Amino acid sequence: AKALVDVVPDDRTALGVVSFSSYDRGDEVVEEYAIAPIPNSDLGYDADATRDLIKSEIDSLTPTNWTALYYAANFALNKLNDYRIDKGTSANRMVFLLSDGAENDSGGIIETDVINAYTDARVPLITFGFAESETYSWLDTLKNLSAETGGDYYYSPTDPDSIQDAFLRANIDSSSNVNMFDAKVILPASGGTISQEIVIDSTLQSMVIFANYLGDKTDVDFTIRDSAGVTTPFTFTKTQSSTIATCKATI
Repeated sequence: AKALVDVVPDDRTALGVVSFSSYDRGDEVVEEYAIAPIPNSDLGYDADATRDLIKSEIDSLTPTNWTALYYAANFALNKLNDYRIDKGTSANRMVFLLSDGAENDSGGIIETDVINAYTDARVPLITFGFAESETYSWLDTLKNLSAETGGDYYYSPTDPDSIQDAFLRANIDSSSNVNMFDAKVILPASGGTISQEIVIDSTLQSMVIFANYLGDKTDVDFTIRDSAGVTTPFTFTKTQSSTIATCKATI
């Protein structure tokens, strides 16, 4: 989910974060980060600081035993509707829903209630099944919610690298972004240097490069060289999540 925060464009995106477990057991459905725009860094605003606030809220989330899936989906849609009215915006809206369990605590709200609310609002629900196996029956609910609301479903295995890949694919499918390249390489345990060539279209306005690896964020250094082999001024920012290091460069 944090990768999605990193790749959405400045000045054209507003994001919010909602967590859910139970709707009435004390842990409830919570708006962890109220919907707010990513500011325009070209105008001197600190877009990275806003992104860091959102990502810190994502990092703070922990799973519990209850899944108010339908309640949370409607809660998020209501927040989108409120934001649209408050800001007077007609921008496209969508909800990304990641769940690790079957619906079991939505206080009477059922699947058709969610589908009707989203179709009436013309908001697609993009769902992610976070599970050790794609055969789990409860994943069918997520598949149906996305299909009936004009969204997409993504299976997201439980390793962090696959979760990030699922969110990046969703961003590509739901925006004008395109995936130019992906690859996996094996880093030598003894150290050394590995080069990876990336061929890009010179007409691109901007590009984001992600590199993930198992280990500490200080274990590996990255540089970007041009076609002549000269090191460019672009640098990678690094974040740590459990045993996965994520590195990002914007060009």
